[in-house]
Amino acid sequence: MSQWAEIRHLHLVEGIAKREIARRLQLDIKTVRRAVDRPTPPVRVSPPRSSTGSFTTPPCWRPPVTASGSRPPHAVRHPRRHRR
Repeated sequence: MSQWAEIRHLHLVEGIAKREIARRLQLDIKTVRRAVDRPTPPVRVSPPRSSTGSFTTPPCWRPPVTASGSRPPHAVRHPRRHRR
């Protein structure tokens, strides 16, 4: 049973107070109110997936690779210099 259906059943069929449902299910009272007030369950919209089906890091998050296969000079990490 979905959480939405369980909340509605407890309140509308069994007559349990919203505050008591929130306490029993360890939910915020606002969540219980929303579930009771909505006639249909909320619709979850998933973000569109890539055509490959796997996560690829966008180019803005990693430095580009040059034709020779190495990173440009600004992308090379240098060891930290220690202060005296």
